[in-house]
Amino acid sequence: MSRSGVTGRGWAALAEDGTLDGRIFFHLGDDSGFHAVRAQLKPTSTRSQVGDSE
Repeated sequence: MSRSGVTGRGWAALAEDGTLDGRIFFHLGDDSGFHAVRAQLKPTSTRSQVGDSE
């Protein structure tokens, strides 16, 4: 693994709707905000699920 030696701080807050908002601050550098939304996972199997009727 490569290390760049970058340090900083940040914060994140979980909203009532389940999203995550935050900001990252790089020491002596830039800052960046973000908004994260939980991914909707798709089933990886084509087999029918328990309880599915065919």
